[in-house]
Amino acid sequence: MKLLPPILLLLFAACSSAAQPRDAVTAVKSVTTGEAVRIETPVRFWQAGKWIESRDAVVLQVQVVNPADFAPRDIAEPQFVYGRAVCKVLVSPFLDGTAVLLAPPLRAGDPDELRIVPALQVARLTPQAFERILARGRPVVLPKRSGGTAPAPRAVPSLEKLRDEWIARRRELPR
Repeated sequence: MKLLPPILLLLFAACSSAAQPRDAVTAVKSVTTGEAVRIETPVRFWQAGKWIESRDAVVLQVQVVNPADFAPRDIAEPQFVYGRAVCKVLVSPFLDGTAVLLAPPLRAGDPDELRIVPALQVARLTPQAFERILARGRPVVLPKRSGGTAPAPRAVPSLEKLRDEWIARRRELPR
């Protein structure tokens, strides 16, 4: 039996995923690591209905249920939401199901959970509309730290350096 070339498999996965209803989005399978960082250059996030800038952030490495939902195509990718903030994707989960995300720290009262929601144009959403969208996602509650104090955030010069670091880590993984 002749195997299909990898590109055909990727196209098949993308096409079969595209047949899902527009509101059907994948889910987070698990959060594998989390790390607090302090970035010298502030990063802009959309949080609770407005744009904020933050030097403090959290890097989350997560597994998704269906990486094909992140295949390049004509519609925007689903987005990750941590608490009430839209995450920046440092590494896409499309290739191996593992995403690396950057999010601002949770604010008091924000849920300690991560979810995937349909592609958003966040600048146009009211806080109430954003809450309705959050209600549709399937959250993964992040595990609580056990005892002790949280370690000091690791210093990072820029968002670009952080992204490059995680891309280099992915290249070092055995295949």
